[in-house]
Amino acid sequence: MVSPLLLQVRFPEFLTVNEDYELGTMKLPEPPSGLDEMDAKDKELAEHKFEQDKWAKVYEVGSASNNMDAWEALQIPSFLPELFVRCGEVSEEGEISLRACLIEIAAVWNKIGFKGECPLNFGEEDLERHEEQFQKYSNYQKVHEFARGILGTDFESWINPMFDFAAKQKQNKELLEEFVRRSSEFGMTPEEMRRIWPYTDRS
Repeated sequence: MVSPLLLQVRFPEFLTVNEDYELGTMKLPEPPSGLDEMDAKDKELAEHKFEQDKWAKVYEVGSASNNMDAWEALQIPSFLPELFVRCGEVSEEGEISLRACLIEIAAVWNKIGFKGECPLNFGEEDLERHEEQFQKYSNYQKVHEFARGILGTDFESWINPMFDFAAKQKQNKELLEEFVRRSSEFGMTPEEMRRIWPYTDRS
């Protein structure tokens, strides 16, 4: 099935595009500051994020040089194309991400060209409750994205056969322990971090 361009264009699945990634500029991201002062695990995470940002920028710039229509579609605010995607995911993923799109659309209703009064209305209590729920949802997604990116796997735990599987299992255990140690940074307890970790040891 052929979809509109704004739904087709995206960064590759193997890239984690971070919230602070700057779209629209041709300048490569700057290396993280204080890298030499970080401990080994913090440095590994920071370097991974930096590598992902660099590859995302290379992909974005490459799109601009080869297909300007695709590059322009990448600049569309993410909540617009995601609205269509999230509608189809509610039964499996829940309503939090869809509600986030609707809140953003309501906030810029007239700025993006819609006429008349926005039919969506979110009160202060609605927004506060959503913000709390969305933060938990976002932290959950971040943990899973970090795990997939660092371990070089996917949603179903597939590992490239070129990799040493035993080494990946060891890396998974070490990474889990590091995230348990840093669980408060994601608004979780160590027990919650262990419970939501995507790759449990089945050996």
